[in-house]
Amino acid sequence: MYIDKDALDAVELYLRSQRFEHLMPDGTEDHGDHGILRLRKTFAYYKVNKTIESDVFDFKVKQVADGKEYDVMTLRFSPVAIDFNARGIVTKVYCLHKYYPMDEEKPFCFDFQDYRWKP
Repeated sequence: MYIDKDALDAVELYLRSQRFEHLMPDGTEDHGDHGILRLRKTFAYYKVNKTIESDVFDFKVKQVADGKEYDVMTLRFSPVAIDFNARGIVTKVYCLHKYYPMDEEKPFCFDFQDYRWKP
């Protein structure tokens, strides 16, 4: 899987320039017969951290709400963008190796680098 460098830059710009209203548990959950979860509104923002090492480029997104940071996702790419120039499209793309979702414990990830595509 390949992701356009400009698309990653646009996601980063959007996330860094916005504040988002989120619903968070208010700490008074009633897990009785009906399992009611009381929520409150809070504002959150996102941090995007990009790190490039010799063999990987990590694009990490974290949510910051109520002074706490929460992992949202990490995309792990090849460290060097690939020049693409075909059919009038001129851009740079990164080859995605791994996707670390927010709802799974690390080291779980979707591994695209070693995936064997079948026709």
